[in-house]
Amino acid sequence: MKKTAFILGLISVIAWNGCSKHQHHDETGERREETTENVIAFKDRQLDVAYNSYIQLKDALVEASEKAAQQAAADLVDALEGVEDSERALGSARKIESAAHLADQRKAFKALSDEMLILVKNNKPESGQVYLVHCPMADDNKGGSWLSSLNEVRNPYYGDAMLTCGSVKETID
Repeated sequence: MKKTAFILGLISVIAWNGCSKHQHHDETGERREETTENVIAFKDRQLDVAYNSYIQLKDALVEASEKAAQQAAADLVDALEGVEDSERALGSARKIESAAHLADQRKAFKALSDEMLILVKNNKPESGQVYLVHCPMADDNKGGSWLSSLNEVRNPYYGDAMLTCGSVKETID
């Protein structure tokens, strides 16, 4: 419960500032922070927390950080427990939380992303735009999608190996 209160407070600060920050690599491989005006807000404030935890998880997978992915998945589990109809997403988040290897985390992320897409579409954002991004090569060329707050490709299935593989397929607003 303390984590949820902290995350809600953090979301309020982000919303108050009117922007969110994301870390990216530039052409030289150096990390840089980018500020965007696309602040996502849902009517269900618990879904706000869950969505932001999902984005942290996606970013951890982009960075190929197993420990950060486990922590973000644990935060997502906490957040999803308060979201209606989130049982399937919760199960996928728990798999990522307990997975010790990046390949297993990424495999479970595909199912999680499919379930988060359902939650987001059923509870469309009150503000901001959520982007559905798809990589046709993920999951042994079966393809895999993910949600993003940025209209750009930052591939969580391959990270730096194929960072920009994929394309934005849909905008949810």
